[in-house]
Amino acid sequence: MSKKKKKKRNPQIKKQKKKSLKPLIAALCITAGVLIVIIASYLIWQNTSLEATDFVNQDWVSVEARDASNDEVNIAEVYNVTYSTYNGKLGLNGDGTFTFWMKPGDESDGTHTGTYTYDRDKEILKMTFDSGDKKDFKIIRGENGTIERIEAPYEEYTIYFITNRG
Repeated sequence: MSKKKKKKRNPQIKKQKKKSLKPLIAALCITAGVLIVIIASYLIWQNTSLEATDFVNQDWVSVEARDASNDEVNIAEVYNVTYSTYNGKLGLNGDGTFTFWMKPGDESDGTHTGTYTYDRDKEILKMTFDSGDKKDFKIIRGENGTIERIEAPYEEYTIYFITNRG
């Protein structure tokens, strides 16, 4: 019977093999990390991109007003005008800017401007007016997921805005 001899490996060779794998493993880890960051950034951008939302570049007009008791009031009362055909306007741009007109007369006289962000989880437009005022406009969606209206606080009223997507 012959005894098998166990080959002894040279410890230098083992160290060389281990050393040669370290840069490869490090490169793979860095590459994986970079890919994760790129994918996460893309998903966050896509999720918060205003261009991808269904309320930008639409003509939103006021159609209804409610007082603090949630009772419907004549929209002319809100605007303090004697005619009822007046409509306020809300414009939301894809670059995060807005225009908001709620005064009687010419749009160039009384148009507010500012920036906004969209909170997808709460369905709120966080409006920051150029004057520094901040207000939250609520997005109300129907059962099919499309926007039914945007609710904007204005003085002691809530103004409902809708759009025609002809």
